[in-house]
Amino acid sequence: MIDANPLPADAESALQQWIDNPEVAAFLKAKNWKEAFAHYPYLEISQPPAFTPFKKPLSEATIAVITSGGLYVQGEQEPFRAEDVYGDPSIRLFSIDTPYARFGLAHEHYDHTIPLQDMRTINPTAHLKTLREERFIGDLFAQQISFSGYIPDWRRVRDHLIPTVLDQLRGKPIDAVLLVPV
Repeated sequence: MIDANPLPADAESALQQWIDNPEVAAFLKAKNWKEAFAHYPYLEISQPPAFTPFKKPLSEATIAVITSGGLYVQGEQEPFRAEDVYGDPSIRLFSIDTPYARFGLAHEHYDHTIPLQDMRTINPTAHLKTLREERFIGDLFAQQISFSGYIPDWRRVRDHLIPTVLDQLRGKPIDAVLLVPV
């Protein structure tokens, strides 16, 4: 039986102590990540997630794509709030056919050099379309989900990001999700 709440008993209080620490807040505002995260209470869940076997041939499966690269469509969508030191748990939805040149990156916690040279490094839809044409995968879900992967207040992930993503996926003809961590 899997525990409905596998969080360690002190996880939330440890996170809140870190957030409430004025030194941490100052380091975060100064973008001194090394010092800010020197004593971060990383969430450790000892219980593995339930395993769900994939029962359909990949050549018949519809795949949805989620990226944590902070992509948004310039001129149509608001950028993620990259200045929020505790993370923006919102999502952006866009067509898998959106031209790469229309994307903006709103994520201050990774080097943008390579993605700006080749957006396929954080948004592999072009590669997946090739796999679809080659009949290696069945199809791609028409919408892609993007979020900004920097969310150190994991309660925002649990309480906002995950439910929002699940609301977008639930009931759709999707067999698997490819998460592209950035």
